[in-house]
Amino acid sequence: MLYKEIRLGSTIYHCDSNLSRSNEKYRKLLCCELDHMKWQNPLKLDEAEIEKVRSFVVGTWKTRNMQAKKEHLLPVLKEALPNLNKLRGKNILNICLVETIDGESIADVICSSFKVIANCGPINRRSKRPNNEATATSKILHIINPELFLPWDGAIIRGYGGHNKRLFYTEFLRRMQRLANYAIKQVEKECDVSRDVAIVRLKCDGHTLAKALDEYNYVKFTLNDDRVWKKEYEL
Repeated sequence: MLYKEIRLGSTIYHCDSNLSRSNEKYRKLLCCELDHMKWQNPLKLDEAEIEKVRSFVVGTWKTRNMQAKKEHLLPVLKEALPNLNKLRGKNILNICLVETIDGESIADVICSSFKVIANCGPINRRSKRPNNEATATSKILHIINPELFLPWDGAIIRGYGGHNKRLFYTEFLRRMQRLANYAIKQVEKECDVSRDVAIVRLKCDGHTLAKALDEYNYVKFTLNDDRVWKKEYEL
């Protein structure tokens, strides 16, 4: 069943010593190190604060292709954050991508924010354009709003049938919402519990549901762990 597959993926993620250490650093970053007031007020955002996130994405989460430095990220995040901050309070379950905010759909808000962050960095020698890094962008978005945005990488994108990375991200979130709701209903039915209790059980470790889904995606698609694939087809 899907919910068992998700929980198994998250369990495997937490049993891996390297990934477990990564999770401890993740908790520390979100709970202790980030100055959340600065992220809610882009005028106060500075390079030192951005470097905390950039260093985590590159170092702890090992995003090898990320070329953007703090000086590249500062202006684009100051541009994107006012729109992204309109989505505070939204999560992967309650987001409605066709809902409008200030005359713009939430899907368009996310897509434009994704684009402006991804299209920063040094000029690519071949394309003569700024580096476009979709994996790093998804991870930055997750740190900004860990309840709503899911990180991804090339293997996860391919696993969900994605092609154009920037345009596909909102569809990826929509698919994650469908997947989560389906798994929650399974827990409700099989365990005879309320929706709220089912959500807690699906998260397993106290992280956000978006993070639990990311751990499942990472183990299934990026690590290609056969234990998760087998669980999908158990009767």
